[in-house]
Amino acid sequence: MDSFVVGLACGLAVAVIVSAIMMFKVSDEKKKAKEEIEKYKKLLADKMEVEAEGIRKLKDENEKLKEANKNLEVEIRVLSEKSDKRDSRTLQIVRRALESLMAENPEFAQVWQDAYRKSEEAASGGFWTRFIPQRKKIVEAESQRIPDGE
Repeated sequence: MDSFVVGLACGLAVAVIVSAIMMFKVSDEKKKAKEEIEKYKKLLADKMEVEAEGIRKLKDENEKLKEANKNLEVEIRVLSEKSDKRDSRTLQIVRRALESLMAENPEFAQVWQDAYRKSEEAASGGFWTRFIPQRKKIVEAESQRIPDGE
């Protein structure tokens, strides 16, 4: 029985030693796994921070471009309305003056119709086409004079 107890004790001692070795290996692997997880967490946090900064910059740039676009649209609308209002007002004045002259002088109507017909013929013959590019150049020159900040 003595040899049985000695064998049992040796077996238990070997089992305890193997268990201790296994526990150290498992704890070492757990420690390495935790370190690797922390490393990946840090890399992921850094990547997310860089991406968030990039997205923020893109959003800021997008907002600036939207604001610039809105300003340009307003500027274009103002420029187009200015010339249209002037032209429309002038057209209204000429129309009222024409109606007044036609009502006061009946012979003026015939003279006016003849002059109008001649003007239409001149316009179809290329008379007015010379003035259209000049107006375009004037509008372009006015748009270049306007500062960006307005």
